[in-house]
Amino acid sequence: MERNLSKALLATLLLVVNLAFATNRGIADQQQIPLDPSSLISGVPYIFRDAVASDINDVATVVIDAFAPAPHTQYVYQFRDRYPEYHRECMRQAMERQFAQMDPSEAVVKVIAVDDPDRAVEGESTSRVVSLGIWNLGTPNNTRVARMNTLGNPFGLGLPLAEETSKFLAAGSGGKSDFNCSAHLDLNMTRALDVQEKLDRAKAYLDSVYGRYVYLNLLATHPDWDGNGFGAAQCEWGMKLARERAQNVTLIATPAGFPLYRSLGFGDVKNVTIDMLDGLGTLWYEVMSYDSLAE
Repeated sequence: MERNLSKALLATLLLVVNLAFATNRGIADQQQIPLDPSSLISGVPYIFRDAVASDINDVATVVIDAFAPAPHTQYVYQFRDRYPEYHRECMRQAMERQFAQMDPSEAVVKVIAVDDPDRAVEGESTSRVVSLGIWNLGTPNNTRVARMNTLGNPFGLGLPLAEETSKFLAAGSGGKSDFNCSAHLDLNMTRALDVQEKLDRAKAYLDSVYGRYVYLNLLATHPDWDGNGFGAAQCEWGMKLARERAQNVTLIATPAGFPLYRSLGFGDVKNVTIDMLDGLGTLWYEVMSYDSLAE
């Protein structure tokens, strides 16, 4: 059981990101719809669209690089700096491998792509994904989303419970490289399990307060593209969706994201403070909600 939970902690980023991705079926790369009313933020032209399978490398880069400085990432992925290539490749492999399990009716990933001329020399499209938002939909008590712990990952992504991930984990990590991703060399398992248990309780509280809601599972912008308003654009899309559904938007904020959510009208619901092991201090989160019916 502990072995499955240990693997599940690393699988957090993987499964929910991939459950959330739109598949290539019916969504071609060229179907890129600019965000209404503007496709310019701070003078930077961009495309706001659903994620597609070919975005996987960019998405992995955005998530890993955006959360690299975060205290919760450094705490749980204690050894990632010792194995940087291992950490990045194993994350990317697992996301790619889970595309077959995506269900757009339960979750969706929206991305912001910009033109990056530096890519021309790489022989690729010059479009680069630099921001993403992962949104869980549905009722926690009666959909598969309910069986995901949306707080357990040190990146802030949803963690499937061991029961849900056992089949996936039984297949091993696999992959095209020589890395043994099932060894989880980058992870401090004791710390990860401790954080998981405590955040499980916070998620249970969130589900007890709200019935149907739109949940912002992850918001990330690559550090090189911070300051262009992409995070706000992602939030505004979800807030608009919530208004259409007459539901609240809920999220668990880290200290880095808290000021943005406050500025957009999110209110505080509950503070969650976790004492780190080894006397390293505390991890701080804030459960927040946006009431779409109050406008």
